[in-house]
Amino acid sequence: MNIRNKILTGLMLVLFCFTLFVHIGLNISGPSIKARHDQLELTGLIQEDNPLIDEFYRHSFKYIIYTGLDKDHYRWFNEEGKLILSKSVASAQFEKVRELARDVLHLVDFDIELGYGYLNAVYVIEQDGKFLYLDYDTLETVYYREVKESL
Repeated sequence: MNIRNKILTGLMLVLFCFTLFVHIGLNISGPSIKARHDQLELTGLIQEDNPLIDEFYRHSFKYIIYTGLDKDHYRWFNEEGKLILSKSVASAQFEKVRELARDVLHLVDFDIELGYGYLNAVYVIEQDGKFLYLDYDTLETVYYREVKESL
């Protein structure tokens, strides 16, 4: 085999590997790009009807829900962008939730988000493999799970 054939074979192998990596990359990132596009499209649709809401939190438990805050209310929207629940900002009990979460999870620094449990709005705390969902109104535990790290 002469040098030209070796170079041609090497270039074809490099081209094959490049094509293979591009296809793998598209198959892996393609669905997530589409999901992100769909999410942005839905939040844009919600904002058309609710222009005061500029930030959304997506929560997925039993349902996929988008939570937004306008000047006076927390609002929960379903996957179709329809309003399913609205609660006044004054009804939020973030400090009580923070105390309960410290007692149950034994965490010091964590974020509290709003999501949707089985039948009602929930406070969502997820950190270090610990998941705690507390009912928005009663502060009862809706869901608790601790995932142990395996070695």
